[in-house]
Amino acid sequence: MDFDQTEEFLGTLGQKFEALKAAKDTRVFNLESVIRRIQERVIGQDRLAAHIAKMVVRRAARKRSRTPMTKLFLSGPPGTGKTELGETLASAIYEKPEALLTIPCGNYAGNADLSGLIGIPDHYKGANKGHLVKFIEEFPDGGVILFDEFEKAGKSSDTAFVKLLLQLLGKGNVKSDYDGRFYDATKFVVVLTSNLEQKRLADAALETEDQEELEARSRKILADYYSPEFWDRFDIISTVTPLNDMDKARIVALDLKKIAHEHDAQIVKLGAGAYDLLFEGVEVWERSSARSVRRWLEDTIEQDIADVVNDCGTKKITLDYDAETRDVIVEDATNTNLPDLNVRDLDEGEVA
Repeated sequence: MDFDQTEEFLGTLGQKFEALKAAKDTRVFNLESVIRRIQERVIGQDRLAAHIAKMVVRRAARKRSRTPMTKLFLSGPPGTGKTELGETLASAIYEKPEALLTIPCGNYAGNADLSGLIGIPDHYKGANKGHLVKFIEEFPDGGVILFDEFEKAGKSSDTAFVKLLLQLLGKGNVKSDYDGRFYDATKFVVVLTSNLEQKRLADAALETEDQEELEARSRKILADYYSPEFWDRFDIISTVTPLNDMDKARIVALDLKKIAHEHDAQIVKLGAGAYDLLFEGVEVWERSSARSVRRWLEDTIEQDIADVVNDCGTKKITLDYDAETRDVIVEDATNTNLPDLNVRDLDEGEVA
């Protein structure tokens, strides 16, 4: 083989390698399966969940990109599914629940130090890459970066934090102060959550059936908070739909399932009395906040679940509740063929 033939052979080999690499890097998903998985966990947001799933699946099929795979700005009250959406995308798209980094934006207001995110130079004491950079490096196939309650970082576009975010959204990379390198984030989904304009956005969600029209109204309502340059970075700017009491009860049931899962158990059935427990949780939500429901459930029921799991070594349980005595009844269901409880199957008609 002469030099020209060798060069041609190596060129062809390189092309095949790049093609194989591109094929490996391209994700192929069953859209209906992704929509179903998101809707099972993000309660009361079927329209938004389907729209986001379609965009993420479409973008995941790209062989190359110069920005993050999908960029979302979601506004709405706490407890309505914004953070849950990020967790669900990590599982449904990346098959890794741990492929989620949540950044509380209130920690980076004004001229806050960003070393915790992008590192400390390697010639300084305590040198490190920063947990945002480490996360991107740890998950080369991508994940979800969730900036929680973004408005708490302030309105100015001149802060280091907002500049970092604009770099991530616009260029698809993050520069580490540790080594000066740019770390590629083009395989990641970036989600910003916000509590801005809750009343106006809730009204828009209830008045608007078309998702694209809702996004247009959301952009208009939020436009004055940040610069056009900021808003132009996003693929979807939208709001979550206000939840009714049954949706909130289903979310309380999801929290129950999570508590059971932390004890390596599945809830496969709720007794009729358990609905009273769910709606007591809804009352806690309305008196206090969505986040307080989890603490209330831990105080009310976690020990009962732990006792049955530890005593019986069971992986499946049923759960019921006596509202008069306030007793929680947890029973072993190991010998049943019942599947894991799907909270979307909880029926308002079953509530006495």
